[in-house]
Amino acid sequence: MLQDLDALTNRIKQLVAITQRLQSEQSDLLAQIKALEAERDRLADTVSERESRVDSLVATVAESESTLKAARENAQQTQQQLQLELEQSRQRHLAAEQALANSQKNVEALRSASEKARGQIDSLLVRLPGSSQEFS
Repeated sequence: MLQDLDALTNRIKQLVAITQRLQSEQSDLLAQIKALEAERDRLADTVSERESRVDSLVATVAESESTLKAARENAQQTQQQLQLELEQSRQRHLAAEQALANSQKNVEALRSASEKARGQIDSLLVRLPGSSQEFS
């Protein structure tokens, strides 16, 4: 019976050793769980921070696109206005050229008429009795 008690004692010692080992492993696993939870929390914070940055960047991109769209519309309006002004300037330029051409024709016609009148006046003055050649 003593042998049975020794065997039982050995068996109890083994169970105590196994229990202590399991408790030690449990403590290690709990420490690992806490470390993993801390890492998970840190990663969740990092993800949250990055999501916040992404949201901020998305808002900035949307604002930039809106500003760019407004600038393009403004540029198109300005370009259309400048093209209209350019066309109006071309029309005024053509009208001025036509007016100049007409003025030059009128000047030429007046010169011709003036020369013709001068010739007729000289011819009349020469035919007048007692006229001298002073007028020529």
